[in-house]
Amino acid sequence: MRKITFYTTLLLILFLFTSCEEKVFTWDVDCNECYTIKPDSVDLIIHWTKNENYREIPVILYKGNVDNGGFIDTFMCNEDPYYFWVKANEEYAAKAIYKYEDRTVMVVDGTRQKLKHVSDICDEPCWVITEADLYLELKF
Repeated sequence: MRKITFYTTLLLILFLFTSCEEKVFTWDVDCNECYTIKPDSVDLIIHWTKNENYREIPVILYKGNVDNGGFIDTFMCNEDPYYFWVKANEEYAAKAIYKYEDRTVMVVDGTRQKLKHVSDICDEPCWVITEADLYLELKF
C-alpha cells in the first residue's frame, strides 16, 4: 500500500510541473466551454457594481496597465457582467468611474488572460480561458 501511495504522489507531483499551457487539474473544466482550436481573441469579463445608484458607468480600457498602457476604448457598462472582445494572451487594465452626488470614485483592475490546453478530460483536446475577469466593483 505504501508503494501505491508513493507512486501516486510522485505521479501527481510530475503532473504539477508540466507545461504552463497544460491545465492539469481538469475537474473544473466545462467541456462545453472549450475551444478545439486555440482562440486568438477572447471575452474580457468586466464585473462592476450595478445597483439603484449605478445603472451604468463609464469604463476606460487599456492594453497594458492604466498608468502607461495604450488606450483602447471608453464605453458605458450597463450589464453586469459586461463582455468586451479582446486579443488573447495580452495584458489589459480598466478604470471604472463611479459618480454619485458630489463624489467620484475610480476603481482599477488588470489581468492577463491565459489559454490553457486540456488534453485529458473532454472528448478531444481543447483550450480553456482563465483569468479573463476584471473586477471593478465598489467595496462597501
